Amino acid sequence: MARLRPIFEAFLSEIQKIDRVLRISIDGIRALSESVPLHEALAELDRIDGKITDASEQERHLEAVRERAAFAKEEVENGFATIHSQATVALWGALESFVEDLAIFYLQNEPSLLRDPTFSGIRVSLAEFEATDPEDRLRLLLREYARQKKADLKFGVTGFELLLEPVGLAGPVADEMRRNLFEISQVRSVLVHRSGVTDSRLVRSCPWLGLKQGQQVHVSAQDYARYLDSVQKYTMELIVRSLVRRGRTRAEAERLAGARDASEQRESPAF
Repeated sequence: MARLRPIFEAFLSEIQKIDRVLRISIDGIRALSESVPLHEALAELDRIDGKITDASEQERHLEAVRERAAFAKEEVENGFATIHSQATVALWGALESFVEDLAIFYLQNEPSLLRDPTFSGIRVSLAEFEATDPEDRLRLLLREYARQKKADLKFGVTGFELLLEPVGLAGPVADEMRRNLFEISQVRSVLVHRSGVTDSRLVRSCPWLGLKQGQQVHVSAQDYARYLDSVQKYTMELIVRSLVRRGRTRAEAERLAGARDASEQRESPAF
């Protein structure tokens, strides 16, 4: 079988990239919010040195700086909610793609799975099927399976587990992780489809957030950190399940996947 590890590494690299962009954006916005005095001082130096040929142009430049800085300052005061919201949307999208890629990997490398009754009853357009390459055919088949199972209507980890079930990777999910992943999916839906304005479904489904209908959703730094942590823990759970599927015991798989320091890890996961 092909190596599974690159799929996990690619996903972890993607979420690390999302987090880095978030951190760099926060640093840049914070610096911009404090930049007006520096620009004004530099403009004054130019006036003293006689380098100002068009005072009105310089004032327009300063006004643009002040406008951007005011916007940046508002974002700082709001705890960088806009940036954290965008990162949350990207994080969930990456997780959705990763879970599908993981299921496709097993379908590609274990053709016997396709003979299971789970897939034998799936009907897809023959024309569409023949017009796609082998991998896209599997994605078409998996998405039709998901549609019939209404996985796209399931929020949080439930939809993922439905996709992973036919490839033997479904399993129990810890309550706190399940709740956090459910919350991400609900918040993400409001951010994408309602411009971040809370609807009645979010109020009902996530009462612990204390939101009211019509209220703007603000993803805080603490919220995002919790979301990222849960996504990483779910990824670790899928690594453990993959190791078990490859013949490791659950205890051994958890020990291998949970090694916190490379010096403590005596052997690598066998993907």
